[in-house]
Amino acid sequence: MKAARYGLQQAVAALLQERGEQGKPLSLREAARRTGLSPATVGELAKGMARTAHAVNALARGLETDPRPLLLLAGFLPEEETELSAPLSLEEKALLHRIDTALSSLPAGLTRTLFAESLNQCALLMENFAQSHKKQQG
Repeated sequence: MKAARYGLQQAVAALLQERGEQGKPLSLREAARRTGLSPATVGELAKGMARTAHAVNALARGLETDPRPLLLLAGFLPEEETELSAPLSLEEKALLHRIDTALSSLPAGLTRTLFAESLNQCALLMENFAQSHKKQQG
């Protein structure tokens, strides 16, 4: 893990404060929900520690801000992750919200586990495709 970076810590704190409501910063759990990162990863970023440019990019995209300043503060060059990725469209965000709502409305058990595994397989396919595409472009 990279060492803590004060600038990143301050920038993430300001971003969480801006995205919060009623004078309270956005919680790590809510930030995790919006970004697709784990609460632990969001917590690491809030402490100024970034393992990967992908995590910084996901935080920025999920909280609807330009990832380039955060990437620089984290010690990454913006082109490492941003050239081939694009922010989610409103339709894509709506789709993810629908999936989140539908999955969380299912009772715990085998059916929910099967749907979650199916979604995980879709995510793996997309990640593999993106990685393959990135190699072809590089």
